[in-house]
Amino acid sequence: MRAMLLALALFVATAFAENPDIRRFSEINVGTNTYRNVALKKCNGAEAILRFESGLMLVKIADLPEPLRSEWLDSTAAAACENKNAEHAKAILATIEAHQKDAQKNGTSLAEFYRRNVSDNKALLQMQSQKTQALLRPHTLAAGSLDDQSLTDAALEDSLTAEQQRREDLKLWQSRASAFSVAATRPAAPSRPKAPSNLRIQ
Repeated sequence: MRAMLLALALFVATAFAENPDIRRFSEINVGTNTYRNVALKKCNGAEAILRFESGLMLVKIADLPEPLRSEWLDSTAAAACENKNAEHAKAILATIEAHQKDAQKNGTSLAEFYRRNVSDNKALLQMQSQKTQALLRPHTLAAGSLDDQSLTDAALEDSLTAEQQRREDLKLWQSRASAFSVAATRPAAPSRPKAPSNLRIQ
């Protein structure tokens, strides 16, 4: 039995070692952040899953250092991903505009409208984050690190994607709420004095 378990462990380790879509780094810079004890798995030509010493996250391949960026990046897939994100953001903004008009018709103050919706979106992000954490538990080792299978768990990848989308949605709501707050506190422009009605122009 012990021999079978050792053989299985060796098979899994070999499979990951030979997987061209998984790379390991003692340290790597992604954008402006530095991560240690990293394993990276390519999801597609635009995104990768990064497992580091304290968690798991989605990253853009365009943010990875060379030569990995050039090796993994598919410009067509990256452009399609950016377009998809832009269309989603456009749809969210249209939804905000529509709901704002409804709130005004119903007599709801815009301050309350934004406060409530920002709070609701924070709750949705927290729920999705909790789902991700639940999916991470079976992959968490005794030392607190994550196993290699966490990189290939399809349900976990879907949850990470959904969590990232919730995070971006919240940023849009917070941005609009901040813009409204600035506009609401901006002093009104002084009115121009009216000319006397009895003034005769020569």
